[in-house]
Amino acid sequence: MTLHADNDDSGLANATLVIDQGPKTAFKVSGEKRYEVGPDFMSGSDVPFKSDNRYGKATIRSHTNFSEHDNHSLTMSWTRSSSFREVDFLELGQVSEPYWDYDDDYIFINWQRSFDNHTLKVLSSYMSSDAEQEWRSCQATVFLLEETNTLYRANPELVSALINNEVPVPQNQ
Repeated sequence: MTLHADNDDSGLANATLVIDQGPKTAFKVSGEKRYEVGPDFMSGSDVPFKSDNRYGKATIRSHTNFSEHDNHSLTMSWTRSSSFREVDFLELGQVSEPYWDYDDDYIFINWQRSFDNHTLKVLSSYMSSDAEQEWRSCQATVFLLEETNTLYRANPELVSALINNEVPVPQNQ
């Protein structure tokens, strides 16, 4: 049996346990976790916002050699990966803090047997993903008015300037 664990200043921690069951079978259990919190930046903006990122992964793997003479083996593994990200600010009009929550499962099976000059191999894999993203925003009522829509159709640059808190540039028509 072998155990290895470590962590670093970046918030990463991982551990691996390997159990040998004689010359035929080995089990490996590993896990990894990362946690980051701190300022982040939105594309096109110099204003930082608080970001909270968490990531974890667990893997269970077994490998069995049925016969060393004719290369007969079975490998199976299952991995679960989870991540969560929450940020304080994403857009103007934001009502709740946005978050992303992902859970992925991977299953892999590999059976292999060799005979003289031939090898028979069966591979199977499966992946399941559950992704959730949520936040609520509520734009100012002025953007829902028919008059704003009419003004936008007549002069999109004017409305865009007002939305972005810029001084509109007069146009001669």
